[in-house]
Amino acid sequence: MEVAAPSVTADAVIAGSVQQISPPLVVATLGDSLPRRRNMANGEPYLSFDCGPGAAPQEANLTATLALALPVATLNAGAVAVERITGRPLYSLRVGVRSFGGEAARPFAVYDISAGRVTLNARVAAAILSLPAEAHNAVQRFSSGIFDATAKQLGPAREQDGNSYAAGRAAGAAGLIATAAAAAAAAALATAVPLWFCIACPVVLGLLAPLVLNAGCAAAAEAACKHYKLPDEDCATLWYGAFAVAMVLSLASAIPIVYVCRLPECGRQALA
Repeated sequence: MEVAAPSVTADAVIAGSVQQISPPLVVATLGDSLPRRRNMANGEPYLSFDCGPGAAPQEANLTATLALALPVATLNAGAVAVERITGRPLYSLRVGVRSFGGEAARPFAVYDISAGRVTLNARVAAAILSLPAEAHNAVQRFSSGIFDATAKQLGPAREQDGNSYAAGRAAGAAGLIATAAAAAAAAALATAVPLWFCIACPVVLGLLAPLVLNAGCAAAAEAACKHYKLPDEDCATLWYGAFAVAMVLSLASAIPIVYVCRLPECGRQALA
């Protein structure tokens, strides 16, 4: 992940008008306003799907199809469980699909932090939608588990530190979500590995694995928190939700691909 200069907009990155020598897989843009927590009073969900103004019909269709394919209700229910522990609503997220312009080596996603909008490259959405039903079932189990695991870790952290969080700022939030994702992925993939998984998993994770948790993730998140002058708790809460959704979209990207896809077991299966 890379945080763009404050003058760079999400639309500019999506259009491909921002020149980058080595484009990161995720570009975060800052905007002029503070990020916004979800409005619980009017029933605003934590996660919703909306491609935004100016989208082409095929982009709107891809966004609507992705919303049906992903376990949105499970994620929203899990977010509520985390909110009960933190005592505050999470920052709302809207996910949409757009066709990115520019060169072939372009970001897979743009995260407009101030608007709370994650825009997926259309080819990333297509990769998710092309998975077989068994894979989507695994994503459902993973989605159910990641917020459960996050809540279980947040509870003891809060009890230990009173009203503060052991997770601290963004770097701590990234580590906490990574640990939660590892536990959720292990449970979701606990059954025997079918042949389709051996084929599809490396392909999809090869595209999506570094979607959020890559080498620059924590540093970029910290830079964003400094830009907004967020206190520690607000900074961590902002990234709990963002990282968790990114983990679901990237199909357990917190764990190295070779272990997530259980390639040694796939190799034994192929030789049997």
